[in-house]
Amino acid sequence: MSLKEVYLTGDVFLNCLQLAFSNEKQEVMGLLIGELKPTDTDDKSVNALITHLFIPQRADRKRDRVETSPEQLIEASVEAEALSKKLQKPVTVCGWFHSHPHITVFPSHVDVKTQAAYQMMEKGFVGIICSIFNTDQHHKNRVKLTCFQSNYNNLKGDYESVDIPFHILPVPSISSHSFETMINMQKTLNLEEINDFSLCMAQLDNKDFLTRFQNHTALAHAFSRIAEVFSQPLFAALSLRLEHNQNTIARLKEQIEMAEKQNRKSLKRSK
Repeated sequence: MSLKEVYLTGDVFLNCLQLAFSNEKQEVMGLLIGELKPTDTDDKSVNALITHLFIPQRADRKRDRVETSPEQLIEASVEAEALSKKLQKPVTVCGWFHSHPHITVFPSHVDVKTQAAYQMMEKGFVGIICSIFNTDQHHKNRVKLTCFQSNYNNLKGDYESVDIPFHILPVPSISSHSFETMINMQKTLNLEEINDFSLCMAQLDNKDFLTRFQNHTALAHAFSRIAEVFSQPLFAALSLRLEHNQNTIARLKEQIEMAEKQNRKSLKRSK
């Protein structure tokens, strides 16, 4: 089975961008949930339709590398099973997304090896990379995306990346699950900071007051930064959605009033 094309819904694409722009100094990642559907022309190939994003806690957080734990992969699979029951159709973890802050969009050697490992579990598994905070002589803060899989090259004796065509599907509105993902992003990143803080504090001498004070200050600063990155855009998005819903309600009320007037006129004419 080979992967032919990837389709990403607009609200999941928005979630991916929000996650990517949340950290300029470290790579971030998410797991993609959706369907692998056979193509109309070939029974041996599939298309991926990605409809949800799961944000795992990172096991390795670096400027040029990001990994998650097997426990988080299991948790993502559990989330996919719950979504399958809710949506009444089978969905599965079928890809991963991660950012490349200040570097090119091309997959690194580590990315290609990681992708190959994922494809051993599911041949239709796909990788998506978002290059952000990347500036060249013509563009500032340019955003680039690529979609890829790994393929073993027998001549080179190693894996290499293969580009997969992908499309972003427009959606009429942001789904409730995507709003929940926006909120859970902040919770997940807060938990990462708490885990790192707890690990550092466990290694300290209880009498080292200044170091403990510095670590508490760093944790508070991390919480503030995460809140600034996520809470303000989320509040703006909710405000826009509220305004849109209010306008929709007002428009529907006008249509109902017009329909009632026309109905009353029709009744008078019939009499």
